[in-house]
Amino acid sequence: MRIFIIVGLIALSNCVSFSLTQRCACSEYKQTLCEAYPYCAWSGTACVDMDCTYLKSADTCTGPKSGYQCSWNASSSKCETHTYTCSEVTEDDCSQKIFGFNCMWVNDKCQDFSCSTATSAACDPFNCAMLDSSSTCSEPKSVDCSSFSTQATCNQSDGNGNMCYMNNDSVCTQYDIYSQNCGDYSSTKEYCQQMCTFVDSSKTCQAKSCADFTNQDDCILQLDLTALKVIPCTWSGTACQESTAADVEKLDIISCMVVTMLNYKWSLDDGKCTACTSFTTNPQFQYLQDYMNGSYGIQIGAIIVGLSLIFN
Repeated sequence: MRIFIIVGLIALSNCVSFSLTQRCACSEYKQTLCEAYPYCAWSGTACVDMDCTYLKSADTCTGPKSGYQCSWNASSSKCETHTYTCSEVTEDDCSQKIFGFNCMWVNDKCQDFSCSTATSAACDPFNCAMLDSSSTCSEPKSVDCSSFSTQATCNQSDGNGNMCYMNNDSVCTQYDIYSQNCGDYSSTKEYCQQMCTFVDSSKTCQAKSCADFTNQDDCILQLDLTALKVIPCTWSGTACQESTAADVEKLDIISCMVVTMLNYKWSLDDGKCTACTSFTTNPQFQYLQDYMNGSYGIQIGAIIVGLSLIFN
């Protein structure tokens, strides 16, 4: 399962990690950067939280360019607040929870999500029951994992936040589909490796770290899924290690935006990646926090896809 989740600006000794549920406040940005983010707008004198009335063209007003908050009124030539329905969303954005949608692409159209009609690719294991072997998606149901004896029948989710998976002794066992503790998966190496790191010497499941990467090309950032954070990584010449604040300061403009999850900003004055001093919540990723509070509304999505939407 491909789950991409991140949280808080946290200092780990001299190392840093970053959040999707917070971001630099618009007041941090000067005009050039302000206009690059769909959640901010230039009022004429300052960078403020985005309001549709500040968008002056159909291109910047409509769809993902406005974070699906606005729509262009051609008759009045004004940008207006608009609540989008699934039928108005493009195929590329249809299944993106980042915009707060609960939609799916079926039969060449974007429509309201439904477990009973979702394809296997669209099936949400947090909201729906799914049996991997048949790729069937259905409404949530109660599942007794101990009643299954083969991997084909065992691998399934119940739609209530639980999953059945074979443990290291080939016994079908119930697990929290997304635990905040990698150690909960120590008894199932295969599933552990999907979100955490399995250490063979100690037979334990541990949180991911930059040290898991063994080549320079992969040493960019690490997803510590169970801790809900992203850790920027730096290649030391022989190994991948967690980045310090000094390492982050040296990132180029695009890496500064993406790798820091908008917790740092690019300084046009001195060409450095600089820590923000004021932050705001990131409502586009509120669904992540909703899941952690018990509302299993997470889509299997991608952090980089979400961030790339900002720069398209």
